[in-house]
Amino acid sequence: MDDLAKNEVVQALFLGLKINGVRVPHSRYAPPVSEEPEVIIDKWQILTVADGRRLRGEVDRERRLTTLLAGFDLEKMLVVTASGRRYWLRGAPHGALRRAQENEQK
Repeated sequence: MDDLAKNEVVQALFLGLKINGVRVPHSRYAPPVSEEPEVIIDKWQILTVADGRRLRGEVDRERRLTTLLAGFDLEKMLVVTASGRRYWLRGAPHGALRRAQENEQK
């Protein structure tokens, strides 16, 4: 499987995109890094996948899955992807509040 096909499969698994390229509402491919070098992302999660780590979250209420992560600084709330895009993390990781409440109940 070539890299493009592999990326489409990963996008489909995490975002619900159809592999034939039809856009599903509330999901999209990101514009080129040259058009959107920095982004604020909400409801984020860092995922460990077979080939590394990726960031999943919402940008303007649309779901997004990044390319592999090149680095992240959780003190600055900044993630840099292999493509060079910089994601500024807003808020706590997705599900963090629920997990904190569950821990309090124990």
